[in-house]
Amino acid sequence: MKALRPGDDPDLDQAIENLRSTADSLRAAKVRLHEIDAVQNERAFQRERDFVRRLRGEIASTARRIVMNPDELMLILETDSRLRKRNGRKPSYADLARALEAARETDADRARDAQLAVIGAQAVAANAVRASAASAAAAKRLAGATE
Repeated sequence: MKALRPGDDPDLDQAIENLRSTADSLRAAKVRLHEIDAVQNERAFQRERDFVRRLRGEIASTARRIVMNPDELMLILETDSRLRKRNGRKPSYADLARALEAARETDADRARDAQLAVIGAQAVAANAVRASAASAAAAKRLAGATE
């Protein structure tokens, strides 16, 4: 499959241009949202949460319009922003594709690690349940033997 170049998908080019500031605002709002104590400052938390939802909705709406998964568009926008800051220029589609492929590999590794941790935790839990049941049964047997 031939890689896209800027200009090959004018809708995507325009979406990236139009949503760049929205994506930056969303990133900053998510940081602020995590810094707000939801119990002590419920109104500020709700206001920031609503703002995050509105920004996500704006990105999702554009993604649907250009027939793209909203998560894909968000990743493209985040990667575009990161590469612009790092390189000081607009990244090419090839730059974006390389960065996203590297992120995919990292995410796949993290997913495998998490799945292995879950399997390990399930084994520990199963052993603990067996040990608990055996302890209860043994204690009951011994309690009956002392009567």
